[in-house]
Amino acid sequence: MSTPLTRRRFLHQTTGAATALAFGRLLSWPGLLSWPGLAAAAETDLVPDPARILDLPPGYGYRVLARAGGMMADGLVVPGDPDAMACFPLDDENVTLVCNHELHAGEKHKSAFQNGNRYRGAVYDPDMPGGTSTMVYNLRRRELVDHRLSLAGTVNNCAGGLTPWGSWLSCEETFHAKGEDGAQDDHGYVFEVPADPRRTSDALPLRDMGRFVHEACAVDPATGIVYLTEDRKDGLFYRFLPHRPGTLAAGGRLQALAVPDLKRTDNRGRDRMPQGQNYAVHWLDLEGVDSGVNDLRLRAARQGAITFRRGEGLWWSPEGLYFTATTGGPDGYGQVFRYTPSPHEGQANETDAPGRLSLHFQSPAPEVMCHGDNLAVSPTGDLLICEDRADGGNNRIRRLGANGQVTAFARNATKTNGEFAGICFAPDGQTLFVNLQNEGLTVAIFKTAA
Repeated sequence: MSTPLTRRRFLHQTTGAATALAFGRLLSWPGLLSWPGLAAAAETDLVPDPARILDLPPGYGYRVLARAGGMMADGLVVPGDPDAMACFPLDDENVTLVCNHELHAGEKHKSAFQNGNRYRGAVYDPDMPGGTSTMVYNLRRRELVDHRLSLAGTVNNCAGGLTPWGSWLSCEETFHAKGEDGAQDDHGYVFEVPADPRRTSDALPLRDMGRFVHEACAVDPATGIVYLTEDRKDGLFYRFLPHRPGTLAAGGRLQALAVPDLKRTDNRGRDRMPQGQNYAVHWLDLEGVDSGVNDLRLRAARQGAITFRRGEGLWWSPEGLYFTATTGGPDGYGQVFRYTPSPHEGQANETDAPGRLSLHFQSPAPEVMCHGDNLAVSPTGDLLICEDRADGGNNRIRRLGANGQVTAFARNATKTNGEFAGICFAPDGQTLFVNLQNEGLTVAIFKTAA
């Protein structure tokens, strides 16, 4: 079982006082509360963008920070398909953004190496084009000051999660096998990438965290436990109990969530999960988590694990962990779940007060919310959710209030109408970052007027 830790003691042990303070700043987002338009925006409030990139409420503007195909400071090309990312404090003026690039084996023409230049960091699989890039952004001047590759040789780096000790967990949404499409190694893992822009990833897979079609991660800073989603129509919700909190490479134990007498959450079969009802859970130990057969979720389901229809974005908040099921619900418009950890999470006495799962929101119609994917949580409990629509409608960033009200904060105004991804705030809450995936754009959004 993992060792009990207070948040203060955990951060002190794993990062030191400076990083603990930085992570506390990142979690508090005090400036977010000074964005009144964020809470009040309605669909009709969005102002059409003359540049046809991003429609925003009145009083907001944006700046394009990076564009796929441009040049980075290390001489490599800005990779395409930016997906999930996280923001970390660097100093009083600058932050770093670590960004996934969801590139599969056939997309080498979108990789960082399309100009023939070489990468000086470690490479997991030389024939695979995925990975991460790291940006340094100056908040005061509102400009990008550095951009470099930070992880190379991976596949379909879709979502991930930030850690309290100052790193990004980049997840491969694939089960690509060695020899498939020229792959020199197996894929389907989580990789850790330092937030420090002077460092790059060691490109070593965290094998104990399982080999499956990974989506997102989130770390509870009170325990160091990592939670994970799986982007399959019968995907699971996992947790990883590290042997040494803060040092994931030291290994640990992977488990799957189970709810007594409930096998699925999509409200399409006999099982029904009413919105707002809390369910006590238990966790199942998993064996063979690095198997060469893509059946981890199937074996766990036979043990009693509960399934989610395309688990995607995942974010830790003081109220618990929120995550999306992109095509969940009887009509497939999407769901949002909340998991509240036990006060004894991961301990022998966890069954005395088990963690609890609830269906936080289920979209009744595509006009309300359609296929929620990446998400971020505000300190008031509001969620900002990125749509990844498959019905041809305009993708939006939706705000889900604590009262259940859904409004629109942004709308993709491009002709290609790609999904929003990578939504995250600067530590002071005054800047919101997001990616437009198909367009290969990373943008910063900020207030321009009172």
